[in-house]
Amino acid sequence: MITSTYTGSITLYSSDSGFPGPKTVPGHFNLRFSDDLKSVEVIDFEPVVIDDIDAPIGKARLTASLSGKSTGTFDPATGALIISAKFRFKLSVPLVPPALLAPSILALKLTTTQATMPAGGIEKGQPVAAGKGSFRLVAAGVFKGGKLDQVTCGVILDGSLTPAPI
Repeated sequence: MITSTYTGSITLYSSDSGFPGPKTVPGHFNLRFSDDLKSVEVIDFEPVVIDDIDAPIGKARLTASLSGKSTGTFDPATGALIISAKFRFKLSVPLVPPALLAPSILALKLTTTQATMPAGGIEKGQPVAAGKGSFRLVAAGVFKGGKLDQVTCGVILDGSLTPAPI
């Protein structure tokens, strides 16, 4: 098995006027590749603060974390990568009990091909570059539950893997 570290950015776009984006934050997590490199799993994904939002009673914070196991496929010949992942978005607001703020779940199929963003534009991915590890994953999905229920979200991961798996 090979474990590679992703370092780069995570950019989100949404159809919600209160959170339209783009919102870009640093990203850092590990991918574990099978011995034949054809299977991949996301490991060690630390929660990411997406935004601090001004609210009438103080700063509200939106945090994203991985929800459950995230796995995918990799084609070492072409660099094509697909990862299925569920993210849990949690809003925390001062003086509001956390139990009153249900999380929103965003299921994504991150891919090196292309995805349609909430405003309708097409974002293209980029396969993992041999020897360099640079790549770009794109995806779009719809939030389920919580404050962001039924909001469309586009996601772009733009960075590199060290060590490069190919």
